[in-house]
Amino acid sequence: MRPARMTALALLLIILVSAVACGTGGEQGSTPTSTATQTSIPTPTPTLMPTNTPVGSVTVSIDAPATVKKSSSRYFHAQVNISAVTDLDAAQYDITYDPDVLRIQDITAGVVSGTTVPVEEWTFIPANTQGVVRITNSIPKAPGVDGEGYLADIYFKVMGDPGEFSPLSFVEGLGDPLGYLMINSNIGLEIHATWVDSTVTIE
Repeated sequence: MRPARMTALALLLIILVSAVACGTGGEQGSTPTSTATQTSIPTPTPTLMPTNTPVGSVTVSIDAPATVKKSSSRYFHAQVNISAVTDLDAAQYDITYDPDVLRIQDITAGVVSGTTVPVEEWTFIPANTQGVVRITNSIPKAPGVDGEGYLADIYFKVMGDPGEFSPLSFVEGLGDPLGYLMINSNIGLEIHATWVDSTVTIE
């Protein structure tokens, strides 16, 4: 074989080998393998939004005798008690009862750790009708009262007969205008409260 022809064949062989190595002469449709590294995107941390959560926590309960003997006394007292509270400034609450069994005669101020808690107003809902009473406490010109005691003293007259009973229940959204259960601090923030009812039975 002539040297010129051998040189041409060698050159052609080099071209074919180079084409295969570069992927241009392989099987149709083959895809080169990528060597890029995938970058992990960090998950953003959710932002916690502040909630309008009432400050503090107290229990407000109606302290009344479980039974009342109509034959020995037609009157009794029930107190609206409050557990340890901080910065007490005001309160408003509605109480329902059975007017055929009990009638309210008067409501007077409470006392929390030696400090008088005035009853600013008490009224029947609707007006002049026994059955639902709305009581409002307000402590004027005070930095807020700390301690425990009672918000109001309710003086009841017994109207029912032996065996009859009346719940004494806190209620929200009753009457006209609608009432609500509220304990406020001296900076105008609501104090979370648990409201506990009672029942009086006539003997």
